Amino acid sequence: MYLKIILDLGQGTSTGNDRAYVEDLMNQLPAGVVAKFQLFTDLPHLDPLDRDVFTMAYEIGQDRGIPVTASVFDTDSLEFLMDFDPVFVKIACNLKWYGLIDKVPILTPVLISARDTRDYEDMRYEFAYRPVGVMCCIPEYPANMRQYDYSHNEWDLAGSISDHTTDLELVSKYKPLIWERHYGKRGPDAIHAIDHKQLMEVVNAFGIT
Repeated sequence: MYLKIILDLGQGTSTGNDRAYVEDLMNQLPAGVVAKFQLFTDLPHLDPLDRDVFTMAYEIGQDRGIPVTASVFDTDSLEFLMDFDPVFVKIACNLKWYGLIDKVPILTPVLISARDTRDYEDMRYEFAYRPVGVMCCIPEYPANMRQYDYSHNEWDLAGSISDHTTDLELVSKYKPLIWERHYGKRGPDAIHAIDHKQLMEVVNAFGIT
């Protein structure tokens, strides 16, 4: 279920639904990471990812040994993703999307972002009957390390982090088993996304499992 580095490549707004750009992003990734997109039919101020673009990325991942999955924000997008037998389904850090968890097939792993230690523990308890991992998250873009330190305890941060900071200080401090980060310097997430040089700094420093 768990892979060390998860890279969020975004949605239609950040990729422009540009097949050449997405292909280039996929070809930059080292083997062992997970490529994750965002799938939805309607979110304010964001364009959906073209599903043919997701399919293309998935096929590139298959060829290169890079699992491709997504955060899902509605039932239609979840059903689409399940056709690809994903290594896990990601649920973003917002109570209104947690209801999708029970719609994921029971044996499919789920990663959930939680905003603080209390939510983290609540999620682990509530979904103990299925393969669920909980990630420490701050749902602000960008966030800073002080917010993570304040909202989550050090043991949870050493387990898994959905990182919305603007540098590599958080991952360097906690060296989590699972680290999620936006990747690619286009669109609304560019300010807190990493580029290929920063990615390779983390890969070379901590490795990939």
